[in-house]
This record gives sequence, structure tokens and C-alpha cells, in this order.
Amino acid sequence: MAAQDLRYIPFSWDELDKKPELCRSSVYEILGRYNQLGEELKLSAYERVLLNQAWLLGEPFKLSNVMGWLGKGRYVCGRAIKSLKEKEWVLPVQRDRRRVHYYIVHKEKVKQLKQN
Repeated sequence: MAAQDLRYIPFSWDELDKKPELCRSSVYEILGRYNQLGEELKLSAYERVLLNQAWLLGEPFKLSNVMGWLGKGRYVCGRAIKSLKEKEWVLPVQRDRRRVHYYIVHKEKVKQLKQN
């Protein structure tokens, strides 16, 4: 797990079943600690989770993937994708299309993030 730069966060079944929001906020807090590089990187918790999950997926992702990762609806997930697209963290797979259904992580930006 360490070689893949994965972090393990243990939760008991009872915690996940009875206090899911507390577990989710704990995960967001821990992810926030590992992703802070300074003032130039301003990503919301949703954007950080989206980037982490998309990077781990390793292939193009779509809105339904993001909805599963974040546990939120179309509007919130669409805004997160749009925000990351504007910040150039994610790129559309087919740039010449009017409607975009699949996105990929901008690998060069993530490599710079990992080097810092």
C-alpha cells in the first residue's frame, strides 16, 4: 500500500452503519491534510476526492462515477467536474465535442503535485 501511495483509514462496521457522516468528514479531513501544498492549490474536499478517485481509477471517468465517489447528486458532482475543468485538473476526452461525457485527469499537473 505504501508503494502505491495509498492510505489506510480503518472504520468499524458499526461506525459506518451508525455514524456515516462522521466517517465521511473524517476521510475528508485526512485527505485535506495530505493534499495541502500552499495557497496556490485551492481545491474543495469534493474536488480532492474526485481527483484521488479518478487517479486511482486510471481511465476516463464520467458523471455517474463521480456521483458514486462523492455520494452526491448530479448538480454537486457536475459543479465539481466543471470547477476542476476550469482549473485544468481534468480534461475532456474528446475536446471537439459540444457535450462531454468522459474526462481524464491532467497527468502533468498531478505529477507536479506529487513532486511538491
